[in-house]
Amino acid sequence: MVALHRHKARLETLAVADTEKSAHAFRDMAEITAAYYLHFRR
Repeated sequence: MVALHRHKARLETLAVADTEKSAHAFRDMAEITAAYYLHFRR
């Protein structure tokens, strides 16, 4: 259980460090998705 808790804390630390990068990736993905949607809707 202690190892699992430690692993979870490490994952949360990584997630916090990665939040900005993830936000950029998510925004890029959203823009690409919107471009495809607009392109195929015509």
